Amino acid sequence: MIKVRLYATLIERSRRRKKDFEIPADDSLSVRDIVRRELPTGWDEYIMAIVNGSHVELSQRVGDGDEVELMLAIQGG
Repeated sequence: MIKVRLYATLIERSRRRKKDFEIPADDSLSVRDIVRRELPTGWDEYIMAIVNGSHVELSQRVGDGDEVELMLAIQGG
């Protein structure tokens, strides 16, 4: 299983409306796939992802035992 944690607004916008949940592992699954399954269309361009404590690109593959955290990428000015 893959553990997923959502932060802030993503919880309210997600399909499950839960902060923490698990999804079955799949050898071909990427972080982007998780984002597209769980969040509204188009949100993947606004997401920052952490896998097992390290910042990763959305193209990062994930597998059994991984922990994925998703949050909105915030940019200041």
